Amino acid sequence: MLFNDSVINHKAIDYKLCPLPLNAEGMKWMEEQTFPKQTKLWVPIKYHNHAFLKWTKMIGLSITDIELFYNPPNHSMPVHIDGNNLHDEFKLNYAFNPAGNSLMNWFKPKTNTVAKTEGVMYENQSERDINTADLYWYPDEVDLIESHDIKVSIVQVGQPHNVTTTHSSRKCLSCVFDKILVPGYTTNDQIIMNEDLGKIASDRDKAVKNGVLQDVVPMWDAVNLFKRFII
Repeated sequence: MLFNDSVINHKAIDYKLCPLPLNAEGMKWMEEQTFPKQTKLWVPIKYHNHAFLKWTKMIGLSITDIELFYNPPNHSMPVHIDGNNLHDEFKLNYAFNPAGNSLMNWFKPKTNTVAKTEGVMYENQSERDINTADLYWYPDEVDLIESHDIKVSIVQVGQPHNVTTTHSSRKCLSCVFDKILVPGYTTNDQIIMNEDLGKIASDRDKAVKNGVLQDVVPMWDAVNLFKRFII
């Protein structure tokens, strides 16, 4: 997929009345995390808020991951996409920081520029990250299109973007979803409580293969699913 201007036109939309993704123990865990540099962590399943999981299933989504991002003050992330090809995909982000300090920016690659996969984006980059290497651009290879101060927002992650901070650090929970195509689909709660990651992944892969779940949810689908909660 090439760069898509129509996708960028709906780069981020703010919402209200959304339950927190983490339970009380998880919120405490997040607050206690300290990082020397830009970092990404996967939130352990035991910290996922069951009220949040129930709410997202009600509107037609099944959670696959919750990621915790940390950015230090006065910091600018590399321009990148989430994945290894340009596409249309949303995530639901919860930014915990002073207003104006979680600026997400979207860019258009300049003509004849080529995205790269070299380099380490996060201090704790894991094998999982390396196997699904994000695409990157140097700052002089892109033009800024739009910016948005992230609060509780659905955001476009399949097109070139980054996040900048100013006077303070930033923590952000980023929620990744599948779209439920067959009503009544549910993940076995006992499997989740036991944090059986292998079983969870196996069940999800089977559901995607069988047409029960859609594994990449476009921005417009998200807009329609979340429309009753728009600020």
